[in-house]
Amino acid sequence: MDLYYLSIIVATLVGFCALAWMLLAPIWRFLDREQEVSKKWTKEALARRRRQQQRSGDEADNAPDDGETERPPRPAPSGDGAPRSDDRGPQTADRSPASR
Repeated sequence: MDLYYLSIIVATLVGFCALAWMLLAPIWRFLDREQEVSKKWTKEALARRRRQQQRSGDEADNAPDDGETERPPRPAPSGDGAPRSDDRGPQTADRSPASR
C-alpha cells in the first residue's frame, strides 16, 4: 500500500477519534454527575435524611424558648381538604338580598 494512502487513513482515524471524544466527553461527565446525584434519592438516603430532619426538629422543639418570638399554633388538619369554618379567607361584603 502506498504511504500516501496509509497516512490519510491514519489521519482520518485519529481525527474521527478526537472528534468523537470531544463530542462524547461532556455527555460522559454529565452522566457521571447525574449518577452521583441519583445516589441521594435512594430509599436508604431518603430514610437517612428523614431521620436527620426529625432529629433536628426534635432538638428545635426541645430548645429553651427565650420568649422573644412566639410561634403560632399549628393548624389541625381538616381531613377531607375542605376549608374549616374558621378559615374563611378575605372578608367580602355580604351580597345576599337580606343585607340590601
